[in-house]
Amino acid sequence: MSQDKLAKLNSLVILLKARFKSVYTPSSVITIDETIVPWRGRLSFRQYIPGKAHKYGVKMYKVACSNGYTWNFIIYTGKQNPTTSTRPIQTVVMQLLEDLFGCYRTVVADNFFTSIGLAKRLLGNDTYLIGTLRSNRVWIWKSNSSETAQER
Repeated sequence: MSQDKLAKLNSLVILLKARFKSVYTPSSVITIDETIVPWRGRLSFRQYIPGKAHKYGVKMYKVACSNGYTWNFIIYTGKQNPTTSTRPIQTVVMQLLEDLFGCYRTVVADNFFTSIGLAKRLLGNDTYLIGTLRSNRVWIWKSNSSETAQER
């Protein structure tokens, strides 16, 4: 049995992503956010998020332009590979932005995505990050597993 929960939809998702990217070129300021697509049916990766307008649905991470256009997206299907050294959301952000690096764009994100480690990784790819930091989060200062307190 395949581990990919989107195996039957992969060709459609790839087509949509390619079409979204070919129609519009993002400006210098882009946003990363999460959204929920309403879904009340049976689905193994359906999410319940009480703070959203639609409480049940499929969670997606997306890159949106200043006019609201969705340029790229990733469908969240549950926890993936917890053994990586970086925070999983950093990996998602890097995947979402991989075609936009090197153009000195500015990424705006909320506190769910923002961390010092992500800012350093994006800056290494000529991309800036604007976002809210919460000082009480454990992973705020971690860019990789080898960083120590003296490097802060």
